[in-house]
Amino acid sequence: MEKISSAFRSLSPRLTGLIVGFMWLSYFADELYTLLTNIVKSFIAADEEMLMGHYEDELMNAYSTGDIVSVVISSVIGLIVAVGLLKNHPKIILAGTVLTTGEGLFYLVQGMMQEGADFTLVMYNSVYVISLVLILLSLVSFRALLTNIGFLVAVVLNTVAAVGAFVACISPIHLAEGFFEAANIFLTSMEGSGLISRLLIIGLYIYVLMLIAYEGEDVQENYCDDTPDNYFYITMKKHMALLFFFAPVWYFVWVYRTTKAINVFKDEHDKYKPGRETLKLLLPLYFCYWSCTQAKRLETELNKHGAQEEEMGVTALLLSLFIGFGSEIYLQDKINQYCIISNKIIKKKVSYYDENEGIVPEYPVDTTEQKPTEIVIDE
Repeated sequence: MEKISSAFRSLSPRLTGLIVGFMWLSYFADELYTLLTNIVKSFIAADEEMLMGHYEDELMNAYSTGDIVSVVISSVIGLIVAVGLLKNHPKIILAGTVLTTGEGLFYLVQGMMQEGADFTLVMYNSVYVISLVLILLSLVSFRALLTNIGFLVAVVLNTVAAVGAFVACISPIHLAEGFFEAANIFLTSMEGSGLISRLLIIGLYIYVLMLIAYEGEDVQENYCDDTPDNYFYITMKKHMALLFFFAPVWYFVWVYRTTKAINVFKDEHDKYKPGRETLKLLLPLYFCYWSCTQAKRLETELNKHGAQEEEMGVTALLLSLFIGFGSEIYLQDKINQYCIISNKIIKKKVSYYDENEGIVPEYPVDTTEQKPTEIVIDE
């Protein structure tokens, strides 16, 4: 527990907001995308069959007007929260949380008023609303003790609710015929348990916890200079946009670049070969191991330059296990921090044309101690 507590200390509100905001953005953007594609597929199927009446029946069976409006409203509110988190803007987050709480209360009351209401479903929705109310109380009161207690209560309630729902959904797995059918039941149960939505709530509460309790110094929060002259520095907007739109490609490219970056920072080029480490990602769960080891290596270099990082390996491991792309955002942010606080200029090796010598490669040049050390790397 001490290691986990120390791991949280390396997360500033800004960085936590980026990670959790990306979760909210991805989840609700996917909700809207799924709704849109399914409606478009219904139109295409109707057009192919040339049966307009049949199309209307199918559309109403798949998505009623109420369902469409519900998904759109929920997604818009979720995206408001995501924007607030990404911008590290508590007022936007507070407004989005109020709207999310109101939406949750509406569906809770609606479910309770229905004849023959499902008690399990009512309790399930109650946990969601209670968690949001606790988050609102923490944001309004801005007291560390109340936030810590509320966070523990929310984690316990959501964990119990998610596990209970998962057990109920997975109960038919013993009737499965074959591995693939069992795997399908397992994956469906994971989705039906609402695990992702529970992680969204817990993630939001972690942000509030960091916002109130964080006492460290975030060197990037007030960094107003030009982009550091460092090949491995990538703005977080660019990095997250690449993850959002080109994840399957950027994931492998980024791991290659990150391994190479930390090799250069530590001046260790033999133990971790970038190409080899990238290929190992094809092994199940290897990325979790890679994240942990590379974060530990980066922590050593950051602390050499005055940072006070703790248990970065544990943080990266937890993020890689529970939050999609959380570890990628975390490690790139820490690389950017290193680029800002270190006394190195790292450039990609280029060649230039000399009239007498022809094409001449550019090589590393060490300057005096008073000036940054210039390092030129092969690509």
